Amino acid sequence: MNKPVREGFVEDKPVVVDVPAEEEPASPPPPEEQWPLVIELRHKPIKKSRTESLKELSFREPTARDLIRCGGNPCRLEMIDFDAVSRRVTWRVIIDDNRMMRLMANLSGLLDPQIQEMDPRDYATCVQQLQYFFLPDQL
Repeated sequence: MNKPVREGFVEDKPVVVDVPAEEEPASPPPPEEQWPLVIELRHKPIKKSRTESLKELSFREPTARDLIRCGGNPCRLEMIDFDAVSRRVTWRVIIDDNRMMRLMANLSGLLDPQIQEMDPRDYATCVQQLQYFFLPDQL
């Protein structure tokens, strides 16, 4: 027995989408590398001195020496899934925040305490932009 649908409501119909097995969703390409990398601080400026505050951070291009100074690579990959049939691997990027903050301080010419006072949303934006430099090109 079919109940009549009330006015204004629509019956739920299953949605079937045919996706070819070979097509994979394209991941967004990493941002083009341009150094120095300048990131606008949208939430809270950083105090550089008693009288001067910064509304943007400028990062120079990292070197191997910078990685050694901060204690190693701040980005690590963790395999979270492996599909044996399609031989597809899914990775998760793990950020070591202590290393990343030390590295950001080195690359921007600021001190660690100044970077630590950064708004968490601005910090996340900086990490998102910098992480591509520390990950392999091919996964």
